[in-house]
Amino acid sequence: MTEPRKEQIDAYLSLVGQVNRALSSRLWWATDFSSKNRFNSRLPERLQELLVTKDPSVRSSFWQIQRESLRRFGAGCYHLCRLVSRSFFAMSILSTKLETVFADPKPAYVIKTFVYDHSFANDGTYKDSFFGKLPEFLKEKGERVIFFANILGDYKSCLKMIEDCPNAVIIPVDYFSSFSSILKAVLASWFYKPQVKGPVKFLNYEVARLVNVELATCSSYIQPYQYLHYGQTKALLGEINAKTFLMTYENNPWEKMCMMAVRESSPQTEIIGYQHTVTPQASVNMFISKEEEGVIPKPDRVLTVGEIPKEIIARYTQVNSLPLEAACALRYESLFQLAPLPRTKTKTILLGLEGIFDVYKMVNFAIEQLKGKDYKVIIRTHPGLPVSEFSSNLVEGLENLPFIEVSQGKTLVEDLTRCDMTMYWGSTVSLESLWVGKPVIHFDLETLFSYDPLFDCSYLKKTVTLSGDLVQVMEQIYSLSDQDFLSERQKADEYLKKYFFPVNSQYLSKFLTQKAA
Repeated sequence: MTEPRKEQIDAYLSLVGQVNRALSSRLWWATDFSSKNRFNSRLPERLQELLVTKDPSVRSSFWQIQRESLRRFGAGCYHLCRLVSRSFFAMSILSTKLETVFADPKPAYVIKTFVYDHSFANDGTYKDSFFGKLPEFLKEKGERVIFFANILGDYKSCLKMIEDCPNAVIIPVDYFSSFSSILKAVLASWFYKPQVKGPVKFLNYEVARLVNVELATCSSYIQPYQYLHYGQTKALLGEINAKTFLMTYENNPWEKMCMMAVRESSPQTEIIGYQHTVTPQASVNMFISKEEEGVIPKPDRVLTVGEIPKEIIARYTQVNSLPLEAACALRYESLFQLAPLPRTKTKTILLGLEGIFDVYKMVNFAIEQLKGKDYKVIIRTHPGLPVSEFSSNLVEGLENLPFIEVSQGKTLVEDLTRCDMTMYWGSTVSLESLWVGKPVIHFDLETLFSYDPLFDCSYLKKTVTLSGDLVQVMEQIYSLSDQDFLSERQKADEYLKKYFFPVNSQYLSKFLTQKAA
């Protein structure tokens, strides 16, 4: 049986691969388009429309292009001021401390990461949000660990905490920016406007014009802070001897800038990419097409959170030159502390929302399907997208719907305890719900790819589409006998234990350097 949507995924990978091979350059790899990031491109949506309408003709208006030019200009001015000030503060606050760091000749294990306000405890110690226990494990093995970081928290406050941090050496990427390098990055964001000239195929369609519309109006934009990673990484490697360069791996532009810099400045350094989160079909950014072989920057190894993501990446990647190894779920260590929750039948469903605007469609679906019926809905929003951000798109104000509650101040486990099941679109709440034995319902918008983190799992799970009947699906779950429910729960648990491997010395050892000096 043909796997659902695989033909579209293969065709999409081939399409972007054709463009990536044709336009391959440092500037091109800094664009959002080249990364296949589904959140920064309308291309999948355009292709979905093409498959429905069978009309390959796409045009961009003069005003669309002008709006994009104005957007680029405004964003560039903002980035120029912001990045120059960041560089100034990083140099002013950290120069003295980092002089000592750069004077140490011992080879370093560099971890490229992101720093938040909450990364620092009350005593000033640092705990990395992405790599958890790994840094301490590396130190125990004798590694000199250096964090190379983007600061996403309050900038000056984080710089002061970095200066005073007793347990970690953290170098902000902005420390290596100069006014001239920032200006060049901003100019690139203004004036780099690539177009494809040759034919580009998607299934049986010629889509070069569609691709050029996308490039002209959306995803050929270069974000200056990402492009700067090339020069920043080269400058770092001019100051320290890096034996290993570890980073999160999602094929983002900044990752490719770092990898290109490492390959040029320190070819003996091993580059490790860490797949740190879930991998739905829609994570096409994680998959490499055969057209990209030999041109796309890629790590020496990719480590995954477990066996299932490794199998998914291997299934959709079209080349054999990307070594994959199952490691452990550094960001999901708390899952292994959660105990199963009892089965309940209170007619309460939890909506687990991610930080994407389109989740309002799932909320509208729940309102329309459950209003006036004997059910209760708990909405758990993403920290980056409160209800106020999309409330104007809802079919009815939530204040007028007593059967709906927006969760406030409760932990995820508390919300899961109060519900019978969870409905989701692409949120990792689905895995956490299934982990504690709560059934899940995937809300499928029938997009080009599946956004479902559990697309490969069918245990204790149902799917509903916009044309489906949510009440019927919920009642199917309620009607499962206790014996069938426990059997499904056991199979789901076995699946999840293969998806996320525990954090222990066996799996942490995968992160140790393997490349010969």
